[in-house]
Amino acid sequence: MKITMRFWRDVYGGFASLEYSWVPEGLRHVIKLTPGQQEADRTDNVSGDLYSHVQVYCLDNNKKTSTLMWQFPQGPPHKFSIIHAAIEVFQSRMVGRGTVYYADGSSMSEEHRLDDRPRRCPEEPQP
Repeated sequence: MKITMRFWRDVYGGFASLEYSWVPEGLRHVIKLTPGQQEADRTDNVSGDLYSHVQVYCLDNNKKTSTLMWQFPQGPPHKFSIIHAAIEVFQSRMVGRGTVYYADGSSMSEEHRLDDRPRRCPEEPQP
């Protein structure tokens, strides 16, 4: 099975990094954006057939806004699997929005407050 993640941001003058996994698999994936790059997609091959949530381990945008350990959507698993998800970063409002799209054509979105500080995502090199 394949699931696609889209990572988008409204302010894209610097680097951005997103480390996430599909629940319950828990295998970490990374999307990195370079200065001037507003968005990117990543398609992941996953085993199994029912993915219920997205786990964000680390998200950093422009070394100005970030978050750690955010899982969405809240609540129990949907009866159909996630087939696509999107994380949008609104640095101008200090909010991240996560949306999941299910195999039955439905979707769920939620917003998450971002921190006003940089974070080093685990795959980034140490200074």
